[in-house]
Amino acid sequence: MPVPPVSEQSGHALAGMLVAQRQAARDADWPGMLRVSLDLLGAGHGHGVAIRAVRRSDAAQADSAMEIAAQLHDGLSQLAARSDHGAQAQGIRDMLHDIDPALGARADLLLDQVAAGSINADVFDEARATAAVLGQAPTTDLEAALCVAAGARGLLGLVHWVVNSTDPGSLDLSGFGTQLGRLEQTHAELGEVVETAEQALHAACLGGQPLAVETAAAALAATVQDIVVPAATMQATGRAWVAALREAGRNGDAERIGRVLARGGLLLRRAIASASVADLLRLDLTLRDPSDAVTGLFEAGGAPFAADPPNGRDTEIAHLGPDDDGEFVQVEGFVVGASAVRESDGKLVGRMVVEDASSGTSVEMSTTFLHPPHIGITLGCYVIAHGVYRTTSARLEGRPGVEVDALAPSAMGQQWWQARLWFTAGRWLDVWRSNLNLCWSLGGHTAGPDDSEDPTRGAAELIYAPFAR
Repeated sequence: MPVPPVSEQSGHALAGMLVAQRQAARDADWPGMLRVSLDLLGAGHGHGVAIRAVRRSDAAQADSAMEIAAQLHDGLSQLAARSDHGAQAQGIRDMLHDIDPALGARADLLLDQVAAGSINADVFDEARATAAVLGQAPTTDLEAALCVAAGARGLLGLVHWVVNSTDPGSLDLSGFGTQLGRLEQTHAELGEVVETAEQALHAACLGGQPLAVETAAAALAATVQDIVVPAATMQATGRAWVAALREAGRNGDAERIGRVLARGGLLLRRAIASASVADLLRLDLTLRDPSDAVTGLFEAGGAPFAADPPNGRDTEIAHLGPDDDGEFVQVEGFVVGASAVRESDGKLVGRMVVEDASSGTSVEMSTTFLHPPHIGITLGCYVIAHGVYRTTSARLEGRPGVEVDALAPSAMGQQWWQARLWFTAGRWLDVWRSNLNLCWSLGGHTAGPDDSEDPTRGAAELIYAPFAR
């Protein structure tokens, strides 16, 4: 049964909410952020239901139109093959003109072919091609992209609401060991829950049954919705512990918690990216012909599941020196400076100063095509980065530092299905921003203008990143 087309108001409604959320981030309006983020999650789901219905209807109508065209072509071809094809064509022509002259006029071209004893298939090929295009419901493309954006931004907004609104209460630093154990356990358990749901989707894609994939995708999206608040609460609680420990001079303990938080920040990004792809799959599986995203995940189903991004040699900042020049290293610490510059060729290069709080030593890092304050890297957050150490770095005007390494999405996506899943979300959320191999703990967010360069805006991604690429 045909259904009404998705209203143009759907796109306007979703875009309006996304804009409102961006303004809430600008203003550091956390009650407003909670309200609009929940609205985005609900609206994205509701409009998704409507889009799936429209796409199923358009696909069914296209199939029906193509079947009718095939039947008409076969019938006319049989008439044209008869010895009395001329008389048959004239008889049909007379009957149609008697019923409706306009209908008869539209049929004249085909009846002329019957009378000539040969049917030109081009007109039927064109009809089938047109039906195939319309069967993809092209008018829903924008709304579908905004639905995925609404889900991703809704979850990201909840994360920043939690981080900026949670009161960790009074802290007893004598319970550090217990608290660290809780954070590590929470991180491990949440990661296992997300990975289990990702594995179920992988198995469904390997099986190649659309209904099973849709079910697994829905389960993955629901799983991520369940874990984002606990994962964000872990960030807020851990951040308070880091601040208290550093104030007490317990920098080594602060680093241990910071390390868990940085990995937790990456887990949150990975989870939201996975949920975004799950939403996309549920929308695109209702298309008459599979989208590139669906085809890619199905075709990659036979690849090994677990992704293993490249890790540098774990090296303390205090131990970096001439012997490490050109080495691929992993370095980590607290951000004490973050900025970005434009090189002479226009290339954007981010710069961070990262401190090993235990030793008091620091190292500079460079990031190509990445503005650290504009993605939410704040002063005091903990960063883990993988890159090449240079004793003389051109990106740092000849100073020593680590050039953060860029991942290879295409190669990783071919090697591991999980990586294909994550990188498919790139239109809405990058697990690794600009594909750079680093992660960071989440920081607080202050209000400010759009041209703010201060690394004090942990929710900056909601302001600077496009809703969809």
